[in-house]
Amino acid sequence: MTEIPRIVVPDFPLPLGELAPLRAAAEQKGSRDFTPLWSGQAAALSREMPAAMLRQITVKETLERLHRLRCN
Repeated sequence: MTEIPRIVVPDFPLPLGELAPLRAAAEQKGSRDFTPLWSGQAAALSREMPAAMLRQITVKETLERLHRLRCN
């Protein structure tokens, strides 16, 4: 049996310093592969769903809000 080497990863936020050059190079090429996406305190409010459903809900809620703004 082959033993898998243990990788030690530093605690957050230390790895972000190592990420900066990768992020800069990727973003120059138009890639967001190394761009951190923070959910913050709202993570608990997230709902799991297919992307198409998320898009439909987002469009519907946006149109509803725009309508309310126009009516006020």
